[in-house]
Amino acid sequence: MRAPAFRTPHTPPSSIVPRGRDSRTALICRRCDTALSSAPLPAASRREQADTLFDAGRYAEAEIELREAAITEARLLGADHPAPLTTQSKAAACLLLQDHVTAVRAELNALLLRMEHNLRADADSVLMARINLAHANQLLGI
Repeated sequence: MRAPAFRTPHTPPSSIVPRGRDSRTALICRRCDTALSSAPLPAASRREQADTLFDAGRYAEAEIELREAAITEARLLGADHPAPLTTQSKAAACLLLQDHVTAVRAELNALLLRMEHNLRADADSVLMARINLAHANQLLGI
C-alpha cells in the first residue's frame, strides 16, 4: 500500500529545490514555504518551523524563527528560563552553520554563563552549547 501524497496549496519556485535533491527535501521545502506564508506563529510552532527549515538546510531562516521564538518565550517565562536559553543556543548553532564564527563565539560565551547558572551543568542543551563553542574556537584557531 502506498503512503498518501502530501498536498499543499503552495508550490515552491524551482529555485528553492536545487536539482539533485531527493523528494523528502523537496517536501520539506514545500512545507517551509507553506508555513512561512501563514499568520504569525506561537513560540512552540516557531520552534517546529525552525526545525523544518533547519532540516532543509535553510539556516538563516531557521535562525530568524528561533530568535522570534526565544523573544516570545522570554516574555512569557522570563529571560533566564531554560526554554528561551535553549532556543537562543539553537539559534547560535544556526549562526555557526552560516560561518559567522566570531559572532557565535561571543554569543555562546555570554549565553553559557546564564545557561550554566539556570540549568544543570549536564543538561543536553548546555552540553550542545559547549560543543558549539568549542567548534567555533577551533575554527578561529583558539
